Amino acid sequence: MIYTTLPHVDTHMDLFYKYKHQNEFFGLANFNKKDLNLLNLDLVLQRMSNFFKKGTTFTNFDEIYHTNIVSWQVNIESYCKLVWLTREYLNSNMKFKNHMGVHYNPDIGMWDIHPGGSRQTVFNLFGSDDIEMIAFNTTGIECKFTRIFETKNELYEHFGSNIDFVITSDHGSLIPHLHFDQVELKVNIIDWSKKIVNFWNTTNVIGNVPNWVTNNNSMKKTKTLELKTQDTIESLLQGLLLLPLYDNFSDFGIYIGN
Repeated sequence: MIYTTLPHVDTHMDLFYKYKHQNEFFGLANFNKKDLNLLNLDLVLQRMSNFFKKGTTFTNFDEIYHTNIVSWQVNIESYCKLVWLTREYLNSNMKFKNHMGVHYNPDIGMWDIHPGGSRQTVFNLFGSDDIEMIAFNTTGIECKFTRIFETKNELYEHFGSNIDFVITSDHGSLIPHLHFDQVELKVNIIDWSKKIVNFWNTTNVIGNVPNWVTNNNSMKKTKTLELKTQDTIESLLQGLLLLPLYDNFSDFGIYIGN
């Protein structure tokens, strides 16, 4: 889903609280996986393969990020951001630093996630059934909020000032999207991408992995790891995300070792 942000972003928070429908609210709520319109894992794997086919050859990360964002998203971010967020999630008691956003989509009768395009996949692969999210009940659909932010001041008091609030227009509503730590995000993803590309350029992988992974194996590499996964796309994705993080790992039905 591509969201088109309305112009004059600096006015968005005031516009939202002034013109949202009276039965629509913005706040915290808990959701079950079955209610979320999660990204298809086959598509995630397809996108991830771009990193192994092309992304591992990149060296000018800062330049690509700032001058060719499409190439960056297709060939680097589609894998590297998932690895970074997997580490954050597993090392933080199965939580993300920041909440994902979610809003109801009446066209499909489910809740769409945004922002959280990468985090939703990590949650889908490693998380339990339920998660707390920042929710907007488009069209006034019933939602059991645990906390409602009635004003922009309440929003700032809860999350601090380092947030970006933007709205899009859809389904006859002004839909809010709350972004966190955008400057830090750019620095982290570039640094992590360098580390991950270096891992794959120095490490051979053996085991039940696709050819587009093992095609990068080389006698020149200094390290070899074995990956064993279950015979599912979910397990393969888990293994590929865990490989750059652990030399030895045994959980989720995944084995990584020397």
